[in-house]
Amino acid sequence: VDFAVLDPEGQGQGQVVTCSGTRRDGSIRVVRSGVAFDERASLPLPGVKAMWSLHASGCGGGGGGSGGGVAPARLVLSFVSETRLLAMARDEEEGDHLAEVEEGGGFDTESATVFAASLAGGAAIVQATSRCLLLLDAASLAQLGVWSPPDGAAITLAAAHGTTLLLATAGRTVALLRCDPAAGEPIALLATRAFEHEVACLALRPPAAAPSPPDASLDASDADVPMETDSGGACGGEPLLAAVGSWTSFSLSLLSLPSLAPCGTTPLGDKGVVPRSLAFYAPAAAPHEYLLCGLGDGKLLYFPLPTAEDAAPVLGAPKAVPLATQPLSLVAYTADDGEPLVFCCSERPALVHASAGQLLFSSVNLPAAHALAPFSCDALPGCLAAADEESLLLGNVLSPARRSGGGSYRRPQVSTYRLGEQPRRIAPLPTRRALALLTSAGERAVPGGEETERYKLRVFDDSSFAELASAHLLPDEAGLSILVSGLGEEEAAEAAAGSSVGGLGGGGGGGYIVVGTAHILPDEPEPTSGRILVFELQEGSLELRHEAAVRGAVYSLAELSSGLLLAGVNNKLQLFEWEAGAPRLALRAEHCGHILVLYVQARADFILVGDLMKSITLLQWSAGELTELARDVNANWMTAVAFLDDDTFLGAENALNLFAARKRADAPTEEERGRLEVVCEFHLGEFVNRFRRGSLTMQMREAGAEPLPTMLYGSVNGVVGVVASLPQELYVRLAKVQTALSRVVKGVGGLSHASWRSFVNDRKTADAHGFIDGDLIEAFLD
Repeated sequence: VDFAVLDPEGQGQGQVVTCSGTRRDGSIRVVRSGVAFDERASLPLPGVKAMWSLHASGCGGGGGGSGGGVAPARLVLSFVSETRLLAMARDEEEGDHLAEVEEGGGFDTESATVFAASLAGGAAIVQATSRCLLLLDAASLAQLGVWSPPDGAAITLAAAHGTTLLLATAGRTVALLRCDPAAGEPIALLATRAFEHEVACLALRPPAAAPSPPDASLDASDADVPMETDSGGACGGEPLLAAVGSWTSFSLSLLSLPSLAPCGTTPLGDKGVVPRSLAFYAPAAAPHEYLLCGLGDGKLLYFPLPTAEDAAPVLGAPKAVPLATQPLSLVAYTADDGEPLVFCCSERPALVHASAGQLLFSSVNLPAAHALAPFSCDALPGCLAAADEESLLLGNVLSPARRSGGGSYRRPQVSTYRLGEQPRRIAPLPTRRALALLTSAGERAVPGGEETERYKLRVFDDSSFAELASAHLLPDEAGLSILVSGLGEEEAAEAAAGSSVGGLGGGGGGGYIVVGTAHILPDEPEPTSGRILVFELQEGSLELRHEAAVRGAVYSLAELSSGLLLAGVNNKLQLFEWEAGAPRLALRAEHCGHILVLYVQARADFILVGDLMKSITLLQWSAGELTELARDVNANWMTAVAFLDDDTFLGAENALNLFAARKRADAPTEEERGRLEVVCEFHLGEFVNRFRRGSLTMQMREAGAEPLPTMLYGSVNGVVGVVASLPQELYVRLAKVQTALSRVVKGVGGLSHASWRSFVNDRKTADAHGFIDGDLIEAFLD
């Protein structure tokens, strides 16, 4: 019936909150796109700075204990000045639960951990603190070896794969070590290299697809950088390439292993933005392997790497994707089905995966995650452990959300909150983190008597959906429209304070809830009276600040950029001004000549009116008057309208069609300028109730290109769809693909695609034009 687009967590990704269902089956549905994190358990544990998981091979991920000398799955949590070691435990009273390991053996729990990992084979683990590197037995945690930097510098970073470990120290040195408990020297130093700047991040490339690069000699610019190399080589299954990011030089370097010889240095270009995390990513579904780099400003860079047949690894031109606003921390891991994934930890968590040969970046439905580690065990198979500022969460990324055959983790996730009555209209209150709903429920004055509809205004928290306040309308009154607005009071306050911040730009940011109603009388075919109610949300209650009587039903409400209120009242568009001193709504202007003004949208000083029978009309508020600029002369029975931009307008009509019309400001005659030109027509097959600007997917600016403007629509059948405005060049290309596909892809029952998408109503028939059928284009990818 209606829906709103909001971002309650501030993650830069919209979620749709719908008014769905009828009567007692009415509900609020929350639709989110992206990766669903299914929380299985949580533990109040503030202060976690980093975490790693330790697994021993052959233990099946560990169950409740470590009997028989087999190590269970363990979770290493690093705090500011200490480390905690957790493992799954089992007892008769509590069952499977996460408990702290009391016998830490040689594991250092009195220092913050820099890095921890299980070595290949799972017989040993390593723990790096700022003072030293510890090699420990996986089952007993007994120390097998200790190594400290010869110059006494603090260890700041480390990465491991197989038995190879790469670490960096505060003395601008990178060291390569071999950790093998079966060798005569459990921890052997293979090579060191001194850098001009301190290392900010590093990563090892897994050997599966890594070519064997030749040891490159130093460039002339690196001649003053010393290097030491011990004898020894990388054995089979060990990484042959490393990546290092620097704090001050804002660059990435590739190093050949085991010599640590440089393969090349790539400047990041954006001076002042430090690389904070690196991860190699080799998706099976993509043509390239990639080096991912998380920056300090929340952007993710991804560099294509050469295939195994290339002689020397060289970083290709990067692409940038803004995922967050705070530094990214990348965690590469493998899902239970064997697919490699990269989790991006930040205040807006995201998952990097691949589908149809392309990298995809999907937001994760977590408020925040600044540390993460895979923690699969018998009690929680495929589990991930994630930490935010206050707690530790255990859960799963829902792989059932993947599309069959497509490999995409992105899919709408729908949550339902039952109301017990029918929701009619919805509007968000972002300043109060709340939602305002108009609902109706059947009531009987006496048992067994006639049931009548009773309308109510209800306010809910936009996260928990707990009811905050409510107010009943009159018994014979129906709530038809709702708007959240500041009614110009914020602008007045800002102007008085000398603020340069702009106005509300169409409402939604204020503190008043404006409701349009109609009095429903049995002897009236059309309502002849109604009210405009102005409520203010107080602590636990709704206060009625003002009511204005009008001569008709208030079918629609909208706000101009200047804080003026527009109301569609029967066949008139009326404009009101809020007088805060009184307080009251004063009628300033009106525009007649409509059948029924069902839909009103505003953009700056332009007004778009959707009529019951007379299609759409464009008006302007100028010089204290409402002036008609142009109208669509076609007789469309409108169900929804929206601005695409200042000159283009989108409409839906009751024969399940969409169309777009354009203002002809450059037409030679006044008569032609007064007519809107229909530039796009398309049969959607859905009865559209509402358009809202927004997107369900993360809006990313890739390679300098702005994301496409998108408009969401909701239909009677429960469909949420998207209409995107395409650049001309892309539209022409996709139109050719659409034409070619329509010859190959046969419709259900052999129906012609052209016939199905033709604009048809009881007044005209026209071939579809100006629209690209996204469902058909997607068939090409499948």
